[in-house]
Amino acid sequence: MELYEQMTARQLRRFFAGAAVAAMGNFLIAFAMNLYYLPHLYLMSSIFFLAASRFAKLRRFVLFYVLTFILLLAQSFLSVYVIGEDCGIQLYLLVLMIPLNYIRLTPYSETFKNVFIGLAACGCVAGYLISDELFDRAIAPMNMVSQNEEFFFTFFNVVGSLSFLIFLSSIFAGGYQRELQRLSDENYDLEQISNHDTLTGLPNRRGIEKILQKRWREWKTDHKLFTVAIGDLDDFKQINDKYGHDAGDMVLSTLAKMLQRETPETCVVSRWGGEEFLFVISLPQECAREILNSARKKAAEHEFSYEGETFHITITIGVSDTCSDLLPEEMIQRADKRLYHGKKNGKNCVVRNMIWKG
Repeated sequence: MELYEQMTARQLRRFFAGAAVAAMGNFLIAFAMNLYYLPHLYLMSSIFFLAASRFAKLRRFVLFYVLTFILLLAQSFLSVYVIGEDCGIQLYLLVLMIPLNYIRLTPYSETFKNVFIGLAACGCVAGYLISDELFDRAIAPMNMVSQNEEFFFTFFNVVGSLSFLIFLSSIFAGGYQRELQRLSDENYDLEQISNHDTLTGLPNRRGIEKILQKRWREWKTDHKLFTVAIGDLDDFKQINDKYGHDAGDMVLSTLAKMLQRETPETCVVSRWGGEEFLFVISLPQECAREILNSARKKAAEHEFSYEGETFHITITIGVSDTCSDLLPEEMIQRADKRLYHGKKNGKNCVVRNMIWKG
């Protein structure tokens, strides 16, 4: 409900503000023409619409819609009685069928919504026909205005009602387009946040698993080879113990940028967890080997600096590719085993079936 309130609040304010402008215009004309009854009714309507533009909300939509309908119906009948048929004010009743659609966003039952829409639509059409034809035939107008004044009043209301119709259509259609675009952008931002690590900006475990599943499906359907690798920083705990966790965060952030920079677009680097990075490379194992070895060397050569002290880090990488028919989680398990094999055999290496130091 809160989301719906936010989506419609601005549109409802514009709707009632536009109705207030139309009512005030009729008030000024009726006052200048010295008409009976109408100036008071239009002034009261403009005050109501101004208040509605301030206080109307989605949860009060039915109340404000019914009051608006009653006001416009009274204006229509009274205008016909004072001036005559075809004074143009009746068209505002038909305009009410556009904001009627907002009932769909309220928490009422579907039955209530359908009944309300049916009754309100019939009421708008019936009010228009009765005031325009039947009411005019049953009661003679007061005929207190000249033909030119009647034409001017009619012209103003016809143009005003049609303009208001276009105005409401643009609010209803354009407004929802903007809101949908805003929600789409927000969903994209949330998706980015949920799929990316806040420290490094790399895809997190959730994000890389989606990419890995996609690559695996491509492998099964089109036999597009890809490689999975896990890299783990060697002796990272010593950095945290000696320099503090801020230094460790700096290393992870810097290394993430370096890995992204040193690997091609065919390689997606992610933060798998802690000091581990997962690589998904859309290339066969031999090509992936060169990419991973190059990244390992660049990491080892880089000089990190923290509070005046410099140090180096190394990374050990375990590799698994699609040469065997493995599920994605099995590929990760195999790469993880090879990673720890490399840890036990000197670190700072890339491991598949043997140790590559390049």
